Amino acid sequence: MKKLVCAIALSVALTGCSTPFDESAKFNAFNAQTNVTTMDSVVSYHGEPDEIIEVADTTVYVYEYRETVDIIPYFMSTMAFRSRAFTFDNETKTLLKVTD
Repeated sequence: MKKLVCAIALSVALTGCSTPFDESAKFNAFNAQTNVTTMDSVVSYHGEPDEIIEVADTTVYVYEYRETVDIIPYFMSTMAFRSRAFTFDNETKTLLKVTD
């Protein structure tokens, strides 16, 4: 029984240690309806994009971020990489859509 309690405590401690590396809260807090949605505002909020793709009349800024994913809820989790793309109109420099 002691070993089980120690294993659970260690798992909770390790899960707590990985929390500062979880960047999903910052990405989920950026709401395109309430935030200013220009290229400059996205870069000032998220930093420089990991990739910039220019296609015809649009420019796509791609950001990769880490997110904690539960394997077994409250017991075991891991980090997963996600990406989010912001598509901007080149002429007006405004946001057209956000894609996960």
